[in-house]
Amino acid sequence: MPSAFNGFRLTGRVAATFTTFHDDGTLGLGTIEPYAALLVRNGVGGVFVCGSTSEGASMTTDERMRCFERWREVVTRAARGSTATAEWKRPTRKNPCA
Repeated sequence: MPSAFNGFRLTGRVAATFTTFHDDGTLGLGTIEPYAALLVRNGVGGVFVCGSTSEGASMTTDERMRCFERWREVVTRAARGSTATAEWKRPTRKNPCA
């Protein structure tokens, strides 16, 4: 059966991340960058966002999308080796369409 995952192999450590919320119930997206840095320091090479830690099922579609987008921004910067916004928006050989 054809699959979008043909040839895809998951290797290394992948963390099922948790999502933080403020006391008023809004997303705590500011914790994602330091959380990602902690994961990297501990040898984690991938993240499973809004997955098996269960809060994803309790979030609205908008909240999940905002969470995914923030993780994408953080992971993109980390992959390029810079935390400067101007740096991660600049095209590279790996990602010429930035």
